[in-house]
Amino acid sequence: MSTTRDLDQVTYRRLGILLVLMGGVLAAASQLKVSFIYKLWPAVTLALGAGFVGIYVKRQGRGGFYLALGEYLVLFSGLAFYLNFSTGPEGGSGWHNLRHLWPLFMAFLSVVFGTIFVVGRRRKFALFMALLLLVATIFSFVVGTLGTQYWWTVFILAGIGVLALGKGK
Repeated sequence: MSTTRDLDQVTYRRLGILLVLMGGVLAAASQLKVSFIYKLWPAVTLALGAGFVGIYVKRQGRGGFYLALGEYLVLFSGLAFYLNFSTGPEGGSGWHNLRHLWPLFMAFLSVVFGTIFVVGRRRKFALFMALLLLVATIFSFVVGTLGTQYWWTVFILAGIGVLALGKGK
């Protein structure tokens, strides 16, 4: 059985190798004038996220912080890849789409808290935060979709939801 110190040594070694490789690829892209490589930077956050999840697995389910951070980085990387390879309005950068997609950051946190609840000690706070962030995400998307003219409909829908939940008790 490996100790935590052994795991830390392996982690630092892998992180060092990853950074050296990343620097080499970016240096080559810079010298060769290859702009496509810069769109692949989310691969670094994806690798870091996967590494943190791997640390959690190697620690046999201890260190929920590693799982949470890794999961968030993996989800963020997916969004960053999408934004890097999509086009915005009038053919501009896909990062302009972030003005509509920003609630996904709350959704990512909701997933993280949900995972912490499932794999952790099932603390009610984690479940509460997961649900609160999920509702905030939905609220933000609804308001963004309907526009500011119809923002009040969110309260009507929330009220109907509360009434439906109360009827079940």
